[in-house]
Amino acid sequence: MTMPKDTATTAVEANDHSHSIKPNVITEDALTPSHGISIYRDPVLITHHFALYLLEEASHAVRVALSYTRTVAFMAAVVLLYAAAYLVPGPVQPLAMHIQSEITWAGYWILLGIASSVGLGTGLHTFVLFLGPHIAEVTLAAFECGHVDFAVRGPDSFVCGKVIPAATLSLWSIIRKIYWQSFCWGAGTAIGELPPYFVARAAALAGQTNEEMDEISELLEKPAAERTLKDKVYLFVYSMMQRLGFLGIFLCASIPNPLFDLAGISCGHFLIPFSTFFGATFLGKAVVKAAIQSVFVVVMFSKDSLAAVLDVLARIAPPVHDIVAKAVAAQTRKLQAGGDAATDGAASQNGGLIPFLWNGFITVMLLYFLLSIVDSLGSARYEKLRRRDQAKAKKET
Repeated sequence: MTMPKDTATTAVEANDHSHSIKPNVITEDALTPSHGISIYRDPVLITHHFALYLLEEASHAVRVALSYTRTVAFMAAVVLLYAAAYLVPGPVQPLAMHIQSEITWAGYWILLGIASSVGLGTGLHTFVLFLGPHIAEVTLAAFECGHVDFAVRGPDSFVCGKVIPAATLSLWSIIRKIYWQSFCWGAGTAIGELPPYFVARAAALAGQTNEEMDEISELLEKPAAERTLKDKVYLFVYSMMQRLGFLGIFLCASIPNPLFDLAGISCGHFLIPFSTFFGATFLGKAVVKAAIQSVFVVVMFSKDSLAAVLDVLARIAPPVHDIVAKAVAAQTRKLQAGGDAATDGAASQNGGLIPFLWNGFITVMLLYFLLSIVDSLGSARYEKLRRRDQAKAKKET
């Protein structure tokens, strides 16, 4: 059955009071999840509906904000006072600059956390690439200096100042030194789980399904004897979140696993309240999971543990031992010289081909992720209007 040519257009004009874009003639079969419209086939149409979706959500946010006028006015006053303190020279300006520096530092790790979660499982593992090396560097510096009273950013970062015996150093003091960075990174990973949730929620409200939920349905129908270990783990995570709710989401978020994208997709599909999903995800990822990973790195790079690891590598993999030992020795020399190891490393790579390619890869990944968000939300809005128009047409006939 062929859809009327102006059906979706009429709905857009009646509900959004905006210039409509006439969609192509699309059959019912062409709008199935596997062969539906997409931003690659209909870029103007999908972008148009995505823009209208943003306008609808923005107008809703404005209406909500207007219902809390006192809160909005208070926040606006705080922002204006901070801007004045930051821009106008005076006794308060250093404090305002310090606040700006802290916000920038926290935002850096939050963005890295978001980058680690986006893309439905294809995100960048920024803990291994950024946070883990940073924690290792702080740990090595702490044992070399014998204390943690050194800066970890800025022109004077990782300068010991004074060296005292490391016997007075505790692992807890190192963990406290890096906990804020770890917490912000974990908060970013929690925020990065929101797009799958909102995309699945929008699809559910539009009456659509998605490939992940279809895959779960197929696994549930598959005989237990034919399920692989991955299938069993997948279904276990899914059933635990369904049965335990907040606690199930929290437990899945607290344990490092590559299947947590399923939480956002399933919670969005079943219209789980946002507060339940994000609250459990935030506590699990920012408080528990990030802390577990950070403590593991601190323990692994402590003086005794590192010596034990190097001893094992010397016996089973001498070439790897030589590489790791040279890297640790180079880091130690930089710390003893009072230099900024992070800045020196960045400067040595500045302008090289590898950093250029790596930054390009990150940019492409983020652009692909943003494009997938536009595609999903725009398609969901179009499908919602199409189904509503079909229902109206059936009533009229």
